[in-house]
Amino acid sequence: MTEADGRPGGHGAEPGRAKPSREAALSALLEHLPEAVYGVDLNFRITFMNRFARQVWRGEAHDFIGQPVQRVLPNLTPEGFLAFLNGALAASDRVETKVFSETAQAWFHVMAFPHAEGLLLHARQSAALEPPESNHPRYDALTGCLMRAAFLDSLGRIPRPAVLAVLDLNHLKTLNEAHGHMGGDAHIRAAADTLREAFPDALIARWGGDEFVLLTAGERAEPVAAHLEQLRWPTATPRPTSLPAGTPVFEFGVALLPTPATPFEQAFAVADDALHQAKQAQRHLAAGDQDSFAVGAFSRYLETLETPEEVVQGSLARLLDLLDFDLGFFEVVGAAAGAGHVVVREGTGGGPVQTPELPVGLTRRALQLQQSVSATDYPARPDAEPGAVAAGVKSVGLTPVRADGHTVGVLGLATLHRWRTVTPQVRQLLELAGLRLGHALHLRRVVAEVRANLEAGLLGLGVALEARDLETHGHTQRVALLALKVGRALRLSETELDWLRDGAYLHDIGKLLIPDAVLLKPGRLTPEEWQTMQTHATRGRELASRIPALSPQVLDIVAYHHERWDGAGYPAGLSGEEIPLLARVFAVCDVYDALVSERPYKRPWSEADALAEIERQAGKQFCPAVVAGFLEAVS
Repeated sequence: MTEADGRPGGHGAEPGRAKPSREAALSALLEHLPEAVYGVDLNFRITFMNRFARQVWRGEAHDFIGQPVQRVLPNLTPEGFLAFLNGALAASDRVETKVFSETAQAWFHVMAFPHAEGLLLHARQSAALEPPESNHPRYDALTGCLMRAAFLDSLGRIPRPAVLAVLDLNHLKTLNEAHGHMGGDAHIRAAADTLREAFPDALIARWGGDEFVLLTAGERAEPVAAHLEQLRWPTATPRPTSLPAGTPVFEFGVALLPTPATPFEQAFAVADDALHQAKQAQRHLAAGDQDSFAVGAFSRYLETLETPEEVVQGSLARLLDLLDFDLGFFEVVGAAAGAGHVVVREGTGGGPVQTPELPVGLTRRALQLQQSVSATDYPARPDAEPGAVAAGVKSVGLTPVRADGHTVGVLGLATLHRWRTVTPQVRQLLELAGLRLGHALHLRRVVAEVRANLEAGLLGLGVALEARDLETHGHTQRVALLALKVGRALRLSETELDWLRDGAYLHDIGKLLIPDAVLLKPGRLTPEEWQTMQTHATRGRELASRIPALSPQVLDIVAYHHERWDGAGYPAGLSGEEIPLLARVFAVCDVYDALVSERPYKRPWSEADALAEIERQAGKQFCPAVVAGFLEAVS
């Protein structure tokens, strides 16, 4: 590989691979340009958005491709905007203009470069200038409805109480594929005309590609909902022949703004939540490729999380980023207040956020129904916790978590100081995380049971070995507990501690193969008998290896716990760090317990004398680092 570009060959293109086209090279260059660049076709629909533009609008390419360019460029009146674009198409060279964006409160310099298939538009913020003294109302060029910014500016024109409706056209993508974008545009215009005719005094905005928002005076939401229910069926609205049979033209949700003090964002979130529920009920929840991808990607991510702690922390942290919530939590059923695991990230206030009281009433409902529940407007619930409301909780989604046939807790997401629609996709992703958590908790229980059964068997075997070797009663259990204390002082992992405990139980299993005449001899062993005794380490490893599921690390403890740091031990004469760490740890604990225990051939040492002997042997018989950890553990 060359140092210049990291590709094989070093010079020129790879054999058999064509050089990239000028168009591909240009697209790659524009993709990384640190300013917004858009491509549009001859109908002024978006064909390209570079990375900077997508970051500005917080979306992916598929969210914008095919949409009118008015959706992303600074607001202009339809006449002025279309005149600029048509003039650019007719020009032989680039044309430029300056426009003021009320959304960004800034001036933008827009350049249009004509080509055979449309325009390339480059937008960058201009130097600071004063905002224009007045702006004409801005309308969507396709439908004549207000654009979003103009709609928000005009909210005061409708007296309170008022009813807000959020509408979403069904199967617009299907219409575009069947009849082209011209057919889709005709459908959008027909829907706008129907709404204007039905609600002549309302504010109506085209909110997005196939979304409309309507605000009309009224004390009750039901009459508006009933009118919209009539309009959404083919008998009241012209119906394109390509729509599936029995499909309403649009879905909607409504909410009441009872007073001027009611935040628009609150009512919008409630209406949007009702819209998503309606889409789900009609089986028209068009999640789209991106939503399906998000679910699949999240499922694959969950598969990488193993322990319950990893699932709680990892899944909630990922969901907070993926779904734009502020707080994620796992509350254990029956736990004391504050015992739930809470994941906190930066909130809208700019600092760490904590809610002193989790939504107990909503949690209780999720447990009673044994299904996911949500509250887009949590403070309006009669069972809302005052502490949570005071902390700014606005929208909440919860799902119960079950393991081994029992409900063990709830996973939840919440927003703070802002409303957010808890969509069916939010509930679906929460449920996936809950299923993974329940599975992890089930595995932990099963592993713990297997672990306990294995420990009981190994401990029983160790106790049997004690009896045959005439060692002090309780040696195996004591040395195992001491080894765990030293292991924790040395910051060993939980898995390493399990290995250390198993090795402690089996460390002298090889003595089962030593003849009684040697093992039980009361006096000093002859050189030949000592050689026979030393074989218990190697023969113990061979015997222990026949026990299923014992790890190599456990077998190393059995084989090497009589090795010495200075190389004078047995059976292999290993020295220093050649000796496996767990065997070094156990060796210190084994010798210390032998020193302080009474045996048929000696009296017990005092703890002080035994500790002093262990310290003297650091760097000789024992690993110095292990001795330091041992002294820390027993001090």
